[in-house]
Amino acid sequence: MKNPHKADIELDRAFTHTPTAFSNGVRSTLASLPHQAPQHSRPPIRRALLLTALLVVCLAGAAVAAQMTGLLNLFLSVEPSAQPLIRTNVAEAVREDCAAQIREVIWDGETLGLVYVVTDPALEQVEGFKPPESGEVRLSSQLDRYGFQHMAEEIQVGDGRTIPAATMDVRWGDTHDQVVYYLEAALPIGDQPYEIALQPYCSKGTLPMGFTLAAPNAQDVRDFILPEPALFDGFTVRVTRHRETPLRVYVDLEVRVTPEVSPEIAAHSLNRWGQCALVGSDGNVIPMQGTSAPDEPFGYAATVTLVGKADEDHKGSWRMAPMDDDGQALMTETITLSDTPLQ
Repeated sequence: MKNPHKADIELDRAFTHTPTAFSNGVRSTLASLPHQAPQHSRPPIRRALLLTALLVVCLAGAAVAAQMTGLLNLFLSVEPSAQPLIRTNVAEAVREDCAAQIREVIWDGETLGLVYVVTDPALEQVEGFKPPESGEVRLSSQLDRYGFQHMAEEIQVGDGRTIPAATMDVRWGDTHDQVVYYLEAALPIGDQPYEIALQPYCSKGTLPMGFTLAAPNAQDVRDFILPEPALFDGFTVRVTRHRETPLRVYVDLEVRVTPEVSPEIAAHSLNRWGQCALVGSDGNVIPMQGTSAPDEPFGYAATVTLVGKADEDHKGSWRMAPMDDDGQALMTETITLSDTPLQ
C-alpha cells in the first residue's frame, strides 16, 4: 500500500512553489474590493480598474516566480551570453520521504557548476533548526551541528573517474525541509559527452542522480594567441594559456625567478602573481583567484592558474597585473593579453 505521506510529498512537488509576495499581493487586492451590490446603471469603470489592478498583481507574482527558478543567480553572476549554457531540471531521486533534484547545471568547458535541492522532512523535526523568517538565509555550520550531511563530495564522470567537487554555498530552500547546494568541479572538455553521477545524502540514505553532459559549442570556448614572456626585475612571467568562455576567463602562468634573487624575494614574487587582476582600457577591473604550485624544490619557479569572471561588454585587450595586500592592481608590472583568438 502506498505511503499516504509520500503521496502528499509527490503531489506537492508536482506544482511550483507560490511566492509569498504573490500570495500577499492577491490577498491585499481582494481585501480592498468594496462589498457593494452591483450598480448596473453605471458603466463598470471602477470594476475594470480593480480587475486591472488584480491583473498587475498577478503579473508581478508571475515575475517573482520566474526569478525564483533561476537559482544559479543566487550563487553566480551569469552574463546574458552564458544563459544558453544553463540546463534546468536535469535529474531527480526519491528515497522514502526524502527527495533530491538537480535544478540547474552550467558548464563552460572548464568549470561545472551545479545546483541541487535536497528535501529532508527530518529537518522539520529538530527543535531550533528552522530558517530565519527574514534577513540572512545562508547556512554555515548548522547542518553539521545537527548531524545532517547532504553534500556530495565528488562527481563521477562516467569513464571510471571521480573528480572532487567543492560545495561553494548552502542556502535554505522554499520550505523548512529544503536545502539548496551549489557545487563546482573542474571539468575540461573531453572527446565524448560525460555521464555525470553524484550522490547527495539525506536522513534515509543516499540519493543517486545522473545525467548526460554534452560539450558546449566550440564558438563559446575561445583560446587566444599568447604574448611574449614579460621580463621584470629578477623574474620572468610567461603566459601558457589564455581561454575565455561566456562564464569565465582562464589564464595559466609560469613564473620563474633568477637564482641571484634571495629566497625571501623569490617567495614574495611568486606569491604576488598568485592573485591578479584583469584591467580593461575602460578602467574596469576583474579580480582573478589563483592557485600556485611550485615547479622546483628550491622555490624559484611556480605554475599559477588564474580564474576570473567573464565580462561580455569588454572590448579590446586585457592588461593583467598582480594585486597587492589591499586588493589594488600593481600597474608597474603588467602583461598585455592578446585579443586575437587562435584559428
